[in-house]
Amino acid sequence: MLPPAPRGELIKAAVRWFNELETWRNGAGTWINRADSEAVLFPIVVDFIRDRLKNYRDRARPIGLPVEQAAAAVDRKILDAIAATYPWLSAECSRQKLDGLSKAAQR
Repeated sequence: MLPPAPRGELIKAAVRWFNELETWRNGAGTWINRADSEAVLFPIVVDFIRDRLKNYRDRARPIGLPVEQAAAAVDRKILDAIAATYPWLSAECSRQKLDGLSKAAQR
């Protein structure tokens, strides 16, 4: 289980993370802010949490699976944990799981 964080603090941290990342990639600017819609913010918040768990994802490779399959399995578990800890992000986690499954089917 993930340690819970207050919604406002999590959104604020995710916005700061995203803006810093985009500034590094594309130069100075404010790319998003906390007043943006949930459709903009929630994918970024989920990605922010996933980025914080990247070390775990890289180490937690189930034995006996090809690397891509193992990574997808760990990603699904991480999204499940995010949805369980932050129910307000559960729809976005489901969308990202479906998106990941459709991308895997295209390979």
